[in-house]
Amino acid sequence: MSRSRWLLVVGGLLLIGVALCRWRVAASGQSADVKSSEDPVSLITRYSLEGQYDKAIQEGQLALKSDPGNPAILNQIAIVCLIRAKKEPTQLEEWVRKGSEYAQEAASGTSVKGLITIGYVVEAGRTLELAGDLSANKCAYYRRAIDVLENRGPAVTGDSPTVNGKVASLAPVLDQKAKTIGEIQIKLKNARCVQ
Repeated sequence: MSRSRWLLVVGGLLLIGVALCRWRVAASGQSADVKSSEDPVSLITRYSLEGQYDKAIQEGQLALKSDPGNPAILNQIAIVCLIRAKKEPTQLEEWVRKGSEYAQEAASGTSVKGLITIGYVVEAGRTLELAGDLSANKCAYYRRAIDVLENRGPAVTGDSPTVNGKVASLAPVLDQKAKTIGEIQIKLKNARCVQ
């Protein structure tokens, strides 16, 4: 994967995480007056964009103490770890492993929450795909990504459930999930991963 494509994918995942977190706050009925400086996902994103990776991870870990298992925070920390892996090639595998652990925790923590969590599962699967792109152990991370995408999160029937009395279309997220699984299966084949 080229550097510019990798940066585009990581940037997209960071923005998706911020959007999902903001939607989660709005859907939960919490105050919409949350300042972005107080929003942990926004802080993690800002620090990582500034190259302050340790501070971004510390902010995420601090936020997890008051909101354990928050998939938005876990996914953002995972992405920061992968950015760190790309920036520190001598510790690449260690950062990829840490990022993968956070992504898997984000996906496993979403199985009993609401329908929106399918977005967090897709984000975790894409993060694990990126871990595979970076790691020498591609096959293991690609397999974990497929496992997360196929076996985690809520069982979704139909693509337009009713949430809080409103019809919400899951079609874009489900399409992204199917597309991601297909892309990872191609990568598994190209990497000559034994099934």
